Formats: sequence, C-alpha cells, structure tokens
Amino acid sequence: MHYIIWLSGILIFAPTRNHKQVPKTFSRRASYAFPVFFAQFAIAFFYSLSGYWKTLSGFDPVSTAVSSFHPDALPLLVMGRWMQTGNEPLFAEFFASNLWVAWPSYLLVIYFELFFIVALFRPQVHRLFGVAMGVFHLGVWAVMGIPFAYQSMVVVGLFVLSPFAVFDRSSLSEKALKLPLLGDIAAIVFHFIKRPESASKRS
Repeated sequence: MHYIIWLSGILIFAPTRNHKQVPKTFSRRASYAFPVFFAQFAIAFFYSLSGYWKTLSGFDPVSTAVSSFHPDALPLLVMGRWMQTGNEPLFAEFFASNLWVAWPSYLLVIYFELFFIVALFRPQVHRLFGVAMGVFHLGVWAVMGIPFAYQSMVVVGLFVLSPFAVFDRSSLSEKALKLPLLGDIAAIVFHFIKRPESASKRS
C-alpha cells in the first residue's frame, strides 16, 4: 500500500475547480497536468525500481539464489508461496509445471517493470503498460494468491486512462516503435534497411 500513500500526498495538489471553469491558459492547464504527471512518475518509478532489483539479482554472479532470468525463477517463487501458505492458488500448479509459459511470462514482467519509467515519457505506450501491469497483478493473485486490487485500479486508472494518451492517434506499428529498448532497436534496424533502398532509388 506504500504508493497509495505517496499518491495521496501528490494528488492533494490537484485543483478542485471544474475544468470548464478553468481559463485556457498554460499555467492553469499545467496545474491540472502536473499532479497527474507526478502521480504517474511515482508509480513508474516504483515499478522500475522493482524491475531494477530483479534485473540486478539476475546478473549477480556471487548470489547463490536462482537468477531472475532462470527458467525456474517463477516456478520456485510459486512453489515457495504455496508451501508458505498451505493454500493452492488457482493457477499455481499450471505455472509451476509449465516452464514454456512461466519463463516468458516472468521475463515480460521484468521488461515492463524495468522500462516503466521510460514508457512514462512515451504517451503512445501508456495504455499498453497500464494494461500489462493490471494483467501482472491479476496474475500474481491467480498464481500466488496475493491480491493487489488497489494497485491494479491505480495503475490501470492512471495509465490506461492517461490524459496524455487521450489524443494519441498513432498506428499499431508506430506504437510498437515507441516500446522502450525493443522499439528503439527495431527503429534502428528499419533505418539501416531503408537507407540502401533510398540510395538505390536516387542512383
């Protein structure tokens, strides 16, 4: 619940006037936009911090624990929680015994968490990251029996309904190129593929 407390402290600065009564000046619009942005920043920072620690433990050669990038990482977490509580969550057995689903799922979680702070500055992917984290929290409940109802509502509300993504009209391919790291690599590859084609047309 820690980031709920942080958000309460940030959103206390949000204006209370009806938006129709607000003069259309930059300063007045900014008074509405900044509290939402800083609330999004807090959420993105906390998720990226979680992804950072998962990534760091994955590259720690001294640690005796299973790497975050190991195929058994998620099944071991699921089994550990199962043994701790004595209750079998809905999909615990499925994820514990099917590495072909558990491994890519956990790698995707690490990706979305680690690069959430980058996605914050790319409104084209706000909704994707909001949905991804909402699905992640539902998955934690279904696989480990840990409910994250408030967290799901907050991250989905702030990013799926992000005011900075409302006017985004980019296509799916344009959104894909805005994905942190993956989209950047794809954009570089496409750039070098198109260069020879354009050079041949000029010649």
